[in-house]
Amino acid sequence: MRLSKKSLSILPQDWCKREGLAEGGLLNVFDLGETGLLPRPLKAPSAAQVARLLRQPPAGPQSPQEAAASVERALRKVRRA
Repeated sequence: MRLSKKSLSILPQDWCKREGLAEGGLLNVFDLGETGLLPRPLKAPSAAQVARLLRQPPAGPQSPQEAAASVERALRKVRRA
């Protein structure tokens, strides 16, 4: 869900500022049934998180070419963010 600057008035302003949504942004919204909705902001991973994830061993067997392609895709995504 995208939270626009106009729709910020439906959420508590202090929460929006604390979560980095003062200008709007992307949210995951979870349906809690009768009790309501749980909005959680989507945040891009930090460079340290990306580096940690890239150091992890692969989930399954892959060739060196597949591994290099995976790393290249991840780096392109991070550089665009």
